[in-house]
Amino acid sequence: EFALSIQQFHAAILARCQDLCAWLENLLQKHGLTRRDLILAGFSQGSILAAIVGAKMNARGVIVCGGIPFAGAFGLTKIMPKRTRAAFYAVNGTQDEVVERKPLERML
Repeated sequence: EFALSIQQFHAAILARCQDLCAWLENLLQKHGLTRRDLILAGFSQGSILAAIVGAKMNARGVIVCGGIPFAGAFGLTKIMPKRTRAAFYAVNGTQDEVVERKPLERML
């Protein structure tokens, strides 16, 4: 049951990432910018979207503030693009019990 809920969670995240990518592409085009001009930031759960979208779009950079809660338990490395030109910056405490630093580093 937990595995099924994780699969559904992954599907929902990826669907929202597609929507966000399309929206950002429109904004970039409207303002005469490229993906390499794009820097994304996300806080807490918003960091998941920022990290995945930034990686997919090869953004200039992604700032992950507060980390990604339970990145290891939710298997987020499975849906993170394996290759990207985006630079990642993680801002969180190394003693945080909710945002595990090692799974976060593996994801990014």
